[in-house]
Amino acid sequence: MATMLYDVIILYRAKDKVRKVLKKDLTRHLDRECPNRNHMCEYCGKTGKYEFITRSHDFTCPEKMISCANTGCRYTLQRQGMKRHLDKCFHTMIPCKYIKLGCQMKGKRKDMVVHEDDSKCHLRMALDSVLKLHQENTDLKGKVSRLESCSQPTFKLTEYSKKRQFNEVFVSPSFYTSSPAGYHMSISVLANGDDSECDQKSYLSVSINIKRGENDEWLEWPFVGYVTITLLNQLVETRNLGHFKRTLHFDGVDSIEAGCTHLCRHFIRHDDLETHYLKDDTLYFTVSTDITNPKA
Repeated sequence: MATMLYDVIILYRAKDKVRKVLKKDLTRHLDRECPNRNHMCEYCGKTGKYEFITRSHDFTCPEKMISCANTGCRYTLQRQGMKRHLDKCFHTMIPCKYIKLGCQMKGKRKDMVVHEDDSKCHLRMALDSVLKLHQENTDLKGKVSRLESCSQPTFKLTEYSKKRQFNEVFVSPSFYTSSPAGYHMSISVLANGDDSECDQKSYLSVSINIKRGENDEWLEWPFVGYVTITLLNQLVETRNLGHFKRTLHFDGVDSIEAGCTHLCRHFIRHDDLETHYLKDDTLYFTVSTDITNPKA
């Protein structure tokens, strides 16, 4: 019978390891040593394998009592309440509430109360912040103004010689006079001039076309205003001439269903255009508007 107590019992095999125990030690092993024995968490009562409860679970148990990690704080409480505690703990490091004004001070919550009561320091920061915002606002207005001045639609006409030779008409992409709401327009460029009169062949003609648009029901009609078409000077040697401009006046458009076209037959003479404004057989046009519609 005594010999049987020293018999070897194979309990399990795992990862090429064999766990063996003498029969006389089996009870102690199952009660105290086996990593797979059943075990209960002393804080929350959760049960599971001993190895899991004492390792993985122990680091996350919501009811385990833990100490505050803040230096100087001796408070101990359940893990599940630690976040709320840290949000109020006098020893938690926090930034000054005036950080948006530029204050870089950080300290324990209990010390920041005195710091934040320094009204002179923070009033000066507030004043500096207001002045900075004022300057940024001024700079922003300047940028917006420059963008607005540069926001005129620009159109590129290529193969000018071919268009003049074959009496082709260039029609620009449609555009709106302002964003997000404005009058819908396009321009047409007759490279060889308007055909209705033979003497127009020495001029390039340009027309402004008012088209139906998404904003028509909100706009004032009849349309009254000025549209300026600018031919850009691309040549360095004639830069002193500046850009060539013509302003067309619309005195009223009663029918937006049919639209309206305003033609400038004598926009610019071909010889002037080809001498001062044509480069690489290409022309550039910009369009600006001055809406003068009276209120209904």
